[in-house]
Amino acid sequence: MSSKKTIYYVVEKELQDIDEFEVTTGWKTITVYKIKKKKFKQWFEIEANKNNNSEKEIQTWLDNNGFEKKEFKMIIL
Repeated sequence: MSSKKTIYYVVEKELQDIDEFEVTTGWKTITVYKIKKKKFKQWFEIEANKNNNSEKEIQTWLDNNGFEKKEFKMIIL
C-alpha cells in the first residue's frame, strides 16, 4: 500500500475593475504546489468556476493527467 503524497493549494478569486471597483468575475484560479527539496514548487494551475469545489477540480486534473491511481492529501494554504 502506497502512502498518500501531500499537495498544497491556494485559491484566488479572479477580479475585474469596473469604474474603480473590483468585482469578482465568477471564476477562480487554483494553484497547486508540491514540496521539493524542502521548498514549495508550483506544480499546476487550474481556472474554474468559483462555485465548483476546489478539491474536486484538483482531483479531476490529477485523474486526467495520469495520477488517477495515486492518492493525495490536499491542504489549502
